[in-house]
Amino acid sequence: VTLAQFGPVGPLALIASFLPVAGSIALFARMGVIAGWLREHAGAGVAAYMAGFILCTGFALLPTYASSALGGYAFGAVTGSLAAIVSCVLGASIGYVIARRASRDHVLKVIASRPQWAAIHQALLGGESRSWIRTVITVTLLRLPFNSPFAVMNLMMASTRVPWSAYLLGTLLGMAPRTAIVAYIGATVH
Repeated sequence: VTLAQFGPVGPLALIASFLPVAGSIALFARMGVIAGWLREHAGAGVAAYMAGFILCTGFALLPTYASSALGGYAFGAVTGSLAAIVSCVLGASIGYVIARRASRDHVLKVIASRPQWAAIHQALLGGESRSWIRTVITVTLLRLPFNSPFAVMNLMMASTRVPWSAYLLGTLLGMAPRTAIVAYIGATVH
């Protein structure tokens, strides 16, 4: 299998793998200044934080851990966690739409051409023989680990046609614990 067989998803996967790391370095370098501005602007600061989080994670510019840490640092554990969790799901929505449009049927054709891949795809996502809840559980389990790359997972799940509703619920359930923990850690930094 070559990268070209995946169509636009191949280059997007490379971007989604490396760009968030560079974004996190830039964010952490300016964290104090950004958090200070967000705190000074109260409600507008939370709205600006959420808009930035949604866009930066949706377009694979920042990883969720960096954005979540900023939320905790700027707004405290509770407000930072809640704003980050909502932003995570909305950012995932943007990533899903981008990946779904870019992938078209390229990824599914590659999967279909490989019997083992097709078997794994069928086992993970099911189809007629599997329930929607199993897909939610699969997405949740893929989102839970701290080392699960958010942008790459958005791309993979959208490209393999994970149903939108199962994707969103699984993302919420899987991302909420790790996002809250990182926001709490951000809130403890002085």
